[in-house]
Amino acid sequence: VPPADGLAGTSGKTAFLLHGTSREDKKWPVKDWIEIAGLLLEKGMTPVVTWSNGPEKAVAEAITKAVPQAALVPKSPLAVIAAAIGRSA
Repeated sequence: VPPADGLAGTSGKTAFLLHGTSREDKKWPVKDWIEIAGLLLEKGMTPVVTWSNGPEKAVAEAITKAVPQAALVPKSPLAVIAAAIGRSA
């Protein structure tokens, strides 16, 4: 399975921020995801953000806007995302 397009410019260790959930009570505040992305950068990892629908895309874009070093993966088939996660740190 080829790498997800959004990972083409990344090097080194990556860590996926899997923020999507179908239940409102399980959602974390965006500010918490931004904080985690910053902590990952401090540890030398590239945060990678995925999405699969409109609301998830809005969260993903908010994270990558606040943390420009984070990689935003375009909407991709699950097999592509799973393969990329398998190659992550």
